Amino acid sequence: MSDISRVFNTAKETLLSNLTAINITSSNIANVNTAGYSRLRPVFGSIRQAAAGVDSIQVGVRITNVERIYDRYLEEQLVRQQEEVGYNDIREGLLGRVEEIFNESSAQGLNDLMNQFWGAWSDLSANPSDKGVRDVLASAAGSLASAFRQYSSALKSLQTDANEGVADQVSQLNSYLTDMAVLNQQIVQSETGGMSADNLKDQRAELLKTIGALADIQYFEGADGGVNIFLANGTALVQGATTFPLMVKDDPANGNLYSVVAASEPDFSLNGAINGGKIGGFLQIRDVKIPEYVQKLDAVAATVISAVNGAHQSGYDVNGDPGVPFFLPATTAEGMTLNPAIEADSGKIAASATVNGDGDQARKISTLKDELLMSGGRVTISNYYSSFLASVGQDAAEAARAAERQQAISAQLVSQRESVSGVSLDEEMLSLIKYQAGYNAAGKLCGVVNEMLDTLMALGD
Repeated sequence: MSDISRVFNTAKETLLSNLTAINITSSNIANVNTAGYSRLRPVFGSIRQAAAGVDSIQVGVRITNVERIYDRYLEEQLVRQQEEVGYNDIREGLLGRVEEIFNESSAQGLNDLMNQFWGAWSDLSANPSDKGVRDVLASAAGSLASAFRQYSSALKSLQTDANEGVADQVSQLNSYLTDMAVLNQQIVQSETGGMSADNLKDQRAELLKTIGALADIQYFEGADGGVNIFLANGTALVQGATTFPLMVKDDPANGNLYSVVAASEPDFSLNGAINGGKIGGFLQIRDVKIPEYVQKLDAVAATVISAVNGAHQSGYDVNGDPGVPFFLPATTAEGMTLNPAIEADSGKIAASATVNGDGDQARKISTLKDELLMSGGRVTISNYYSSFLASVGQDAAEAARAAERQQAISAQLVSQRESVSGVSLDEEMLSLIKYQAGYNAAGKLCGVVNEMLDTLMALGD
């Protein structure tokens, strides 16, 4: 009778184990389109029992473990890759906007306006007493100065947008850090209570990628199962169920642009510790590229102002009076302005090299465009600006290529992850057939045992 009971228990355990395996397979199939889902695999193990004369005998099977198919190294690569994707996507977008600012496709491009300006001086040299020609020059100068100011303003506006982008992404990061702390707590509680935390771990893995897209991070899993997250310089962001939020504050040393700081250490800037993700991208454009472009634009404006003013003040206007500064003194594109006195009266343009009213001084000013006035006397104003435009285009093109390249690498890594951890419907259907066969066989075995019991009961009667 004990042997029949043992067979019945074997059939029951087999039945239940295969039913559990079917449920696990069903869960895999149901999550075939769930982003970040790691498929589960039941691990079967023998049930052994002591028996007389031997160490033990196999009396059945049970599921000893549910394995989460997960490649830790690949998941870490995905987090790192999201840092690159976030960083390069921001750079592509912002540098594309810089390229739009310096669009030279219309007659209002700075290159064309400078050519019109120099050309107007040349025209004046041939007709120094013509008021209409003088008015055209004054208008060309006003348009040129206005364009310099507009370009500078557009760059500063873009810098402001990048600054706000830093603040927005820091706020978003803090929200995700809170979510991570909650997941850590839930995972630890589940595993401490003997429950599965596989789905929670999948959510955490996806959240790590989301956080990585905002900033370059370091992280590791603690002994309790919680993930601890740090910035590259060791600043803690999450430790178990505790978060250490970041914040932004005005930095007087950087034009009152935001510094990223830890809420617990507001006097210590973390800008240098964030070199990846969207925040890193915003910081790099805001603090490196835009100041670089502004400096080069200012250099062109300052050279034009200084050279033209110097030559103009050496000449004489239509009344024989010495020339006044043609542009208001300034060293930046933002401050470039036509002298209001000339704007009001073009007769004050000093076109003559002498009081006799010739056009020699206007001719001399028109040739400034061909003089080596920039980069330590090595290049002309026009060539310097053209080189600057080329560098803007190259930066934008390289940023676009980098963003495309990182997206492609990311897609490849996601594909690799799917091949390791993702759900294959074909494989799951084969597993389902296998477990169903085991379940049916165990059911039949239960029926056989039942018939055997009936036979024994009949013999007893």
